[in-house]
Amino acid sequence: MSENKNSRTEILEGIQCHISKFDNKANILLIVVGLIFAGSMQVFTVFSDLDRIQESSKFISLCVFAVAYLLNSMLTVGLLVGVIYPRRKKYNKDNIDVNYYYDIYRFEKRKGKKKLKEKIYDYNNKDKDVMDRQIIINSGIAVKKHQFITASCISMIPQYIIFIVLITVGYLA
Repeated sequence: MSENKNSRTEILEGIQCHISKFDNKANILLIVVGLIFAGSMQVFTVFSDLDRIQESSKFISLCVFAVAYLLNSMLTVGLLVGVIYPRRKKYNKDNIDVNYYYDIYRFEKRKGKKKLKEKIYDYNNKDKDVMDRQIIINSGIAVKKHQFITASCISMIPQYIIFIVLITVGYLA
């Protein structure tokens, strides 16, 4: 590696490190959300004893909070899955990007290995800064993952507030 601290390789490795960290955070948060959701199932046993809930206002508030909790949980899980779910760009059979694994796979299946090698060779000879393109692609991936992880963390706040309210209303009912 070069002595230049901001070499293209170091920049790309730093971005890829961030991508890996976002994936790890999303996996951990999915486990936490899953555990809390599994623990919350105990609260929903209140609905099995409807004779206990005589006041309609308590029952309605319990239902509203239960639905809000379920919807918010689905939103949070969806956002976390969005972090770790691989994205595919639209495939253009005439214009492949040799930095994108899916384009390479499809091109090789369609045209064969010899044509793929020619395409990669042509690409490398036309564009000496292939690393720049990889940095741009990985930066885009990192930004999307960061947005999803941030949104999921924000959505967890009302989820836990609703969870606490649901427990309180459920046990007071």
